[in-house]
Amino acid sequence: MGSPLGPFLASVIMGKIEETTLKDTINDLKFYGGYVDEIFCLTNKTADIDGLVQTFNTAHTALTFTVETEANEELAFLDVLVHRQPDGSIQRRLFRKKT
Repeated sequence: MGSPLGPFLASVIMGKIEETTLKDTINDLKFYGGYVDEIFCLTNKTADIDGLVQTFNTAHTALTFTVETEANEELAFLDVLVHRQPDGSIQRRLFRKKT
């Protein structure tokens, strides 16, 4: 079991990395948000996703980022299923993993 300060320190350190090393990259995204160790971002269709992940992975040697892309205009994030509508708007609903 880790220290109770672990999540707090991780949040502070990641916040500093976001404010410095990743600031320009994050500002180029349509949306960027996260919770604990999960990040959700929106970008345009022409974005270089592999390049974006590589940029995040080079921000700090102790961090490793992976990517999940939408399938059928849907993507689960935490307990929310995000669905992209044909008009570009976003619909959200509760998501539960199948057990």
